[in-house]
Amino acid sequence: MKALRAILVMVACVWCSLALAGARKDAYRAVEQWAAAFNAHDLDKVVAAYTPNALVLGTLSPVLASNADDLRAYFKRSVAAKSEVKLGEHAVVAISPKAVTFAGFYEFSRPGQDGAPPKVNPARYTFVVVKQNGVWKIVHHHSSPRPKPAQ
Repeated sequence: MKALRAILVMVACVWCSLALAGARKDAYRAVEQWAAAFNAHDLDKVVAAYTPNALVLGTLSPVLASNADDLRAYFKRSVAAKSEVKLGEHAVVAISPKAVTFAGFYEFSRPGQDGAPPKVNPARYTFVVVKQNGVWKIVHHHSSPRPKPAQ
C-alpha cells in the first residue's frame, strides 16, 4: 500500500510539473501576441490582449489603467507614434496551470524624426497572465524604465 501511494504521489508530481511547463509556454504566447499587436499598431488587438478587469501600470502613465477605456487611452499615443517593442530576456513563475507571471526586459522604440535614428527606451516588465475560458489573457502588466547599469 505504501508503495502504491508513493507511485501515485510521483505520478501526481510529474503531471503537475508537465502541466506547469505547458502553462508557461502557452501563457508566454499571450505576451508575444501582445507584442505583435503593439508592433502592428493595432489598438483593438492590444486592448484585446488584456482581461476586461486588467490592471496596467504603464511606463509613461501617472495613473493605474483598470478597464478597456483606460487601456485604449494609454496605448493610443504609442500606436499613433508607430512605437514598437522588442521582447528581451525574461524569467517565469508558474503560479498554477491557469496563472503565470513573467518578469523581464524589453525595449520600446519610436521612429526618428526627419531621418534620425529611432529613439530606444529600455524598460522592464511584469506580466501576470491567466487562462480564462480556455484563452490566455494579461490580467496585470507593470512597466517601468530600465535603470542604467551602475558604473
